[in-house]
Amino acid sequence: MVSSDDPGICGAGAPAIMPRGPDGEGWITGTRVYAQQVVEALDRLGSEASVARDLGLTEHQVRVAIEWDERRRDR
Repeated sequence: MVSSDDPGICGAGAPAIMPRGPDGEGWITGTRVYAQQVVEALDRLGSEASVARDLGLTEHQVRVAIEWDERRRDR
């Protein structure tokens, strides 16, 4: 795995994505939101800022969720 200076993607800092959450894959720790919900919202809304507002996340959390989903699909 490629290392990253961006916390939460490969680092130990928040926001973390748990591979398995209470209701499925890609849980954004400390929220009720999953990476797949972020990807679906991005398709519908078109921008990271809009997704963040709609789901109550930070733009950083949105970017981390998108990155996690892309890496999961590349496996």
